[in-house]
Amino acid sequence: MLAVGQFTQSSSFRVGALLTSLAIAAMLLVSYFLKTAYTTSVQEHTTQSLNAHSQALTVIIEHALVTGDFIPLTNYINALDKQTYIGVMLNNEFWGGNIKQWPIFSTLQNPKQALLKPLNLYANDDVNKTLSMFKTIDKQEFSVFIGRDITPSNVKKRIYVLTTLVLLTALCIISFAVAAYVVNRINRMSATASRIMDTGNLSERLEIDSKWDDLSRLAVVLNKMLDTIEMSVENLKSVTDNIAHDLRTPLTRLKNSLENIKDAHTREETTNEANKLLSIFNSLLRISSIETLEHKAGFETSALHQVIHDAVDLYLPLAQQKQIDLTLKSSNIEFRCDPNLMFQCAANVLDNAIKHTSTGGQIEVQLSEVKNKIVISVSDTGTGVPTETLAKIEDRFYRSESSRTSKGNGLGLSLVSAIVKLHKGKVWFIPDPLAVGHGLGVMLVFTTDAA
Repeated sequence: MLAVGQFTQSSSFRVGALLTSLAIAAMLLVSYFLKTAYTTSVQEHTTQSLNAHSQALTVIIEHALVTGDFIPLTNYINALDKQTYIGVMLNNEFWGGNIKQWPIFSTLQNPKQALLKPLNLYANDDVNKTLSMFKTIDKQEFSVFIGRDITPSNVKKRIYVLTTLVLLTALCIISFAVAAYVVNRINRMSATASRIMDTGNLSERLEIDSKWDDLSRLAVVLNKMLDTIEMSVENLKSVTDNIAHDLRTPLTRLKNSLENIKDAHTREETTNEANKLLSIFNSLLRISSIETLEHKAGFETSALHQVIHDAVDLYLPLAQQKQIDLTLKSSNIEFRCDPNLMFQCAANVLDNAIKHTSTGGQIEVQLSEVKNKIVISVSDTGTGVPTETLAKIEDRFYRSESSRTSKGNGLGLSLVSAIVKLHKGKVWFIPDPLAVGHGLGVMLVFTTDAA
């Protein structure tokens, strides 16, 4: 489930929100237009209809009074639609129409003009009608009432408005759903890519749950790219491992041969160089073995504090020899891990710290647990590493300019990184951790339920 902040800050959500806002604005605008323009149109049409009826009835009634023939008036009334109602008074007596009696008007109603006022009356079918617009014609010899019920027109207007609202609401929901779908898919792809970068696990692939959209096709292309990258990396590792493996045997033989040199000084120098080469190849093979480890056969629930304590005890004499203040602050922590690898990991970090810390320096080792995280930190006051090169110090054979004069082959932290990744952890580097202006902090972070 995506966090609300992560969802709302995405560009896809903002596009969806913009489209939804525009749809809502259009919905309000159309609703207002239908309410005002349609109502005005109906009123104007009804007023024109009432005026037309009044003119026609005036002519028909005047002709009937002269000729005495009221058949045209009766036919006119019978031909009216079901929304129009007419009543006729002759010489102050109710003559007839399609209503029962002459309407009674309130004091607020002026029947001499077309009014948008409700008026109750009984039609010839004895049904009470509420007319929305009406007017009267008052002559000396006759009076005419003309009313029209515009309720059906208002019903149609409401149907139009509701239909428009439903359609625009559906548009809002669809636009928001599309935005949510796109955001969810993109963030899932981003999270997978981030995990691949953090863990270095090139075997992981982007999830593909459909094949009809562009994002799925993009995921397919990215998975193919990951296949190619994984194959290239595996081939490179294979070449490196094969070279290291193939050269280790002749180097061992060469070392044995060098030990037969009679000159002691020459024998010592050449043997040391051979040992360095063997150490490099052994380290490469060890890193490769850890990186390709599939079965965690050596994992067990171990007293991690004891492992770290043993590593510190091992390097304490070397630190004392350089008058380095090496301290350990530890909590009792049980952790499922490979204790031998964790010991080697801690030893490599300590060896690196002591190697680069000057005489009289300080090294602090801490083991703590915060929530579900186990943190091992080694902070020193050594020469440190420039901030811009921190991202490189885990690379194989990388050595900063300040450390090239010291012993080492640039594989110590690479081995640490491989061990930490095997335990589903992460390595962090902190410049000047003890606030003395120089030094390096190495922080190993593990999740208690990940190993």
